[in-house]
Amino acid sequence: MKQIDKRFEQVDKRISELREDMNARFEQVDKQFEQIDKRFEQIDKRFEQVYKMFEQLYTFLWILAGIFTTLTAVVIGFAYWDRRTIIRRAKDEAIEHLEREGVLRKLLQALREKAKTDRDLEAVLKKYGLLAILIGLLLFTGFGFSEEVGFAQEGIRYSQLGLLLFN
Repeated sequence: MKQIDKRFEQVDKRISELREDMNARFEQVDKQFEQIDKRFEQIDKRFEQVYKMFEQLYTFLWILAGIFTTLTAVVIGFAYWDRRTIIRRAKDEAIEHLEREGVLRKLLQALREKAKTDRDLEAVLKKYGLLAILIGLLLFTGFGFSEEVGFAQEGIRYSQLGLLLFN
């Protein structure tokens, strides 16, 4: 029986060694799983950092788009305003130049002088409504008129020019 007891002891010893060995291996596997869990946590942190970076980049791109849109609108508005201002100024300067030195002034003076003596020219100018325009242009361009405007035979006065202009 001693041999049987000895055998049992050896078997028990082996079983306890196997248990210790298995427990040691399980502990190693648990440590490896803990290390893997730590790595996953680190990877999760990295993903969160990358997500934050993409979010910041996305916000920055929206800011850039807003700035670009604002600048484009301002440039278009400025170009429109500048064009309108320049055209108005150029028109005023052209009219001023024509009134001061232009051929139109000389033409109007010549027609006015000729209409004083030529009834046919006066009739033609009245027929096409140019007489009133001529008188109005002459008045607005600063020609000096006497009390009776150019057509002395008919006795047209300044007070009657309004009627001529709108007939």
